[in-house]
Amino acid sequence: MGRSVALPTITDDSALGGTVIEKSVRFHDADGAHFRRDASSTGNRRTFTFSCWVKRMDLGAYHSMFGAQESGTNNVDYFLWWNDDTLAFTNYNSSNYDVRTNAKYRDSNSWYHLVLAVDSTQGTASNRVKIYVNGSQVTSFADSSYPSQNYEFEVDRNVRHRVGFNGYNYMDGYMANIHHVDGQQLDASAFGYTDDQTGIWRPKAYSPHPSPNNGTTWSNHLTVSSGSINNAANAFNADVLSFNVSSVDEAIITFTPPGGITYQNSVRIWLRTSGHKARLNGGTYVFNTGAPTIGQWMYLANGTSGTISTIDVQYTGGSLSAINAIEVDGHMLINGLNDINGYGTNGFELKFEDDSNATATTLGRDSSGNGNNFTPANLSVTAGTADDVFADSPTKSNKIAHFNRNLNFSADTEMREGGYRFVNGSAAQRQTRSNFSVNSGKWYAEFTIYFTARSGSYPYIGVGPNNNFHQSWAGERNVAWNSAGVIYRSGSTFSSGNPTYANSDTISVAMNLDLATPQVWWAKNGSYIVSGNPATNANGVNIPTSYTGYYDFVVSLFTQAGGIWDANFGQRAFAYTPPSGYEPLQKEKIVLNTPALTRAKKHFDVVTWQSDTRSSDRTIPLEFRPAFVWSKTYVGNAYHNALFNTNTGPNAVENSDEAFVENHTNGGKLREFDSKGFTWRYGAGSNNQWWNESNYKYVAWCWKGGEPDVPISGSTYFDGSSDYAKVAASGGSDDLAMGTGDFTVECWVKKDRQEHRGIWQISGTVGGLQSSNYKETLALGYQSGVWQTYGGTSGPSHESSSYPIEADRWYHTLLARSSGTTKFFVDGQQVISYADNRNYGDTTRYMAYGGYYNTSYLHRGSISNLNVIKGTALYTSNFTPPTEPLTAHANTKLLCCQSNTSATEKSVGPTITLVDNTRAENCNPFEAFSVDGVGYPTAALAGLTGGDSSISRATVNTKSGFSLITRKGTGSNATFPHGLGVTPNIVFYKNRETGGNWGFTGNIGELVYGTNKMTIQAATALTGDTNETLAGTNATVIQVGNSGAANASGNTHNYYCFAEKPGFSKFGTYYGDGSDDGAFVWCGFRPALIVVKNTDAGHNWRVHDRLRHGGNGVSAHHLEWSTAATQYSNYDLDFLGNGFKIRTNSTYVNNGSNTFFFMAFAEQIGTTPFETEANAE
Repeated sequence: MGRSVALPTITDDSALGGTVIEKSVRFHDADGAHFRRDASSTGNRRTFTFSCWVKRMDLGAYHSMFGAQESGTNNVDYFLWWNDDTLAFTNYNSSNYDVRTNAKYRDSNSWYHLVLAVDSTQGTASNRVKIYVNGSQVTSFADSSYPSQNYEFEVDRNVRHRVGFNGYNYMDGYMANIHHVDGQQLDASAFGYTDDQTGIWRPKAYSPHPSPNNGTTWSNHLTVSSGSINNAANAFNADVLSFNVSSVDEAIITFTPPGGITYQNSVRIWLRTSGHKARLNGGTYVFNTGAPTIGQWMYLANGTSGTISTIDVQYTGGSLSAINAIEVDGHMLINGLNDINGYGTNGFELKFEDDSNATATTLGRDSSGNGNNFTPANLSVTAGTADDVFADSPTKSNKIAHFNRNLNFSADTEMREGGYRFVNGSAAQRQTRSNFSVNSGKWYAEFTIYFTARSGSYPYIGVGPNNNFHQSWAGERNVAWNSAGVIYRSGSTFSSGNPTYANSDTISVAMNLDLATPQVWWAKNGSYIVSGNPATNANGVNIPTSYTGYYDFVVSLFTQAGGIWDANFGQRAFAYTPPSGYEPLQKEKIVLNTPALTRAKKHFDVVTWQSDTRSSDRTIPLEFRPAFVWSKTYVGNAYHNALFNTNTGPNAVENSDEAFVENHTNGGKLREFDSKGFTWRYGAGSNNQWWNESNYKYVAWCWKGGEPDVPISGSTYFDGSSDYAKVAASGGSDDLAMGTGDFTVECWVKKDRQEHRGIWQISGTVGGLQSSNYKETLALGYQSGVWQTYGGTSGPSHESSSYPIEADRWYHTLLARSSGTTKFFVDGQQVISYADNRNYGDTTRYMAYGGYYNTSYLHRGSISNLNVIKGTALYTSNFTPPTEPLTAHANTKLLCCQSNTSATEKSVGPTITLVDNTRAENCNPFEAFSVDGVGYPTAALAGLTGGDSSISRATVNTKSGFSLITRKGTGSNATFPHGLGVTPNIVFYKNRETGGNWGFTGNIGELVYGTNKMTIQAATALTGDTNETLAGTNATVIQVGNSGAANASGNTHNYYCFAEKPGFSKFGTYYGDGSDDGAFVWCGFRPALIVVKNTDAGHNWRVHDRLRHGGNGVSAHHLEWSTAATQYSNYDLDFLGNGFKIRTNSTYVNNGSNTFFFMAFAEQIGTTPFETEANAE
């Protein structure tokens, strides 16, 4: 077996310095594994940077990454995981300093990048210790007792330094790509960068800042304007508190480095007391006016480059001048130091490249060029289970499967041996699974059991669907064989009397997922039970169905403390030969389901903002043009969940927490779905509480649809209240006087609801609207579903219902007179014809569009590509409407309503005057049906065919698995296209014109089309459904019944469709266990949004997103789709690099006897074409 595609790998020649980390070292705390080095000389004890990549193993314990300790004392500085999973930099005597994060970093399946940047010379206390995690600086601390200014650490002193140990606490986990820079405080960008394609923080090769210290004795290059210099070397001894002085008051001390010193960014000098001043290269003096008692750093150059020729220092307070220290690009000038590699005296880089031996010159070799090698202690490079060097690294993560560390129960279980040993520390039943989920192929693994037999309590081993995690025994919801010889399948006995197994036995497990019904086989010490033979598919046991299609190896323990399962997934040689055709569970053997997208934020994102009481529109930026925006107040008053979409336009809102009719009454809240975000509308007719109430906070969950980011045309929108447009309002125009000749007026029209309204009118009345003598006007409008034209010999009006007008659908309309006959066409089909010899004026006519007759009949909806032609009838018989924006005809007198930015813009014609809030918008008829960034005017051209019922609007994003379909209900069983190309996992739907329920159904576990459903606003449990959605839903169409909620006759409905995309979205179920240490739910990516619903109880839909999540273990806030309440502070779950973990026993998300539905969308894609994996949370 092999990959489905050949994938590129990360290389070290990235434009941003991206690098491959080849290996990591496992630090097993029980073995006392660490590296140590006794520094022979002292470097800069005030300023340093430590960077490393870490993957945690055991949680809830002290684990040290780096420390320095004075021999025989408790004087030790160290950087470690605290026993509550926070990060800390502290001294053993914490009264010296103690800096500890609020956030808990308890994701043990993914890599963290950590940077500790220290500079005790900083005047601002919070700048003395900076901690970065995955490129972001930590700003929230549980303890912020910073070191005093100019505090001298044990780090970089001539004492013992350790990696993986601080003298008291050992590391338990993996470490890779370790850097220590002596003498510089660097930020995370020196060691990593965010990849634009994926949004993932990735390692890059550290490029040391060139150090000017080349062995020169800098104090030999000081001169003084009068007298002499005392203690000249004190200015260049790495101690900012020691200094030289002139022998004469106010003498000028000048530093003239030989050959000059080139700087790239900054030059700083420590000016001792108020009154001291300094200048660079004879320029302007910089004064120390702060009057600190010990001085402060002052910039002579910042953000510029150049060459230091001279630095002058003078004290103007009537006493001796002094220099304490000079710094160039972060490097203090130090007499005699040769540090041209930029790491400083005690700096080092550990890459663990040479694992030929566990010595200081191989595994512990310093790659920086400094020669500061570290001696390994209790580390092994021997092949097999003892080998501590792994190919698991931040750029080659999880090449070989292991137990899923996020299934670890910190209170009573432990993962050891790099995740290949599962230890149960209690008499309770505990379970874990392989971390690679697979959906095809033949897979083999071996497991060795160590336990003490106990009647009625047995270990289990088997295979199960990857959604079926449960804290209890593996026989529940999986298929598993226990040590008493019983095979359980989905909680019931499948067979008994099978062979038993005992302490030290090795169990082989083979699963074949290529069979029509996947099967599993077991062998005890090489002999297959029940005469099974996986090579020939003989006598296998069926694996319970996985609706996700993915499966895991699974084990559980129910023994006295100390029971162990050891796993071999191919990280070492197997004890027994795998069956023919079966592979170890390794990434290079797996056919990857690589998503068609690499950056989640280009298809889904969460945004938050706070009101700023502005009196203007506000744009919320995204990386895409959204088709669906779901917004909510999360701090402030309890305002409704507000749903906006491009199918029904920014002026229509649905509320998920009520069974309301779609709301248009306030003229809308959104102004536009922009190319890169969306804009809220301010002003008359809008309701600012939805986005800008004083001191309120808001969140929006946004999905990209099928529209192109840049619209190919536009339209003009009218709110039906007071909006309309006037043409030639000042003085009229002869070009609008059609007389008795031929003419054409065409445009596209979309209305928001069934009403009696006008579209356009040409008349002799100033402003265009004429309610008297309207027999002499030309006009077009509609009443309910009936089209109306005004004019003709017998007038005044002509009607037709043969081609009814429906809401939210674009219609091409064309009224044309040819040789005394006027015809009206809708979508190219003639629907009205009448004799027309009327004279529509020979001079000075006016036009209005967006209404007719008077302001009681103003249009509520959009008009696009309005074209007025004098002297020509474009069509006299049926025709195919244009599929692209119109261009002017030779006789065109007005062509407008094409811009998406300006409603007064026109290609041809008189001046346009807008009334009230008439505005341009992106919505246009050429994108009414949009698929993957391309717009089409008809469903057929968009390829949205199939089914027996038409649709009126559609936006489809097949890459992310989202589509939104709008259609008119029929009241009887119907099918219609959804465009996704695969069967949607989820469909939720709403009748826009009645107060019916929000329906929610799909194919997820117990949720089955045509069988059952839930509701959103009523938050019901799973209930039977036989008439809303039907079993005929498939990869092409949705099937609905005769329900008013899903298919009411004559009513328009919205259908929100989602299909799971591996690495981007996940929809599934998990089972509650009623504990505070609940289920880990695998998603295969780092989530941005997680929605949970108890399917067995009428509990509200709980919504969690990364932006409102205060950090794992710190604070968490959920909203509810089924209520208007603001956010609650209940702590429900942790966000993790590849899923989430339940952290409460709340019945809403973790009742022990209930099933829970979830849907999740990615912040960072799981598997990408670059083989990157999401950062740890």
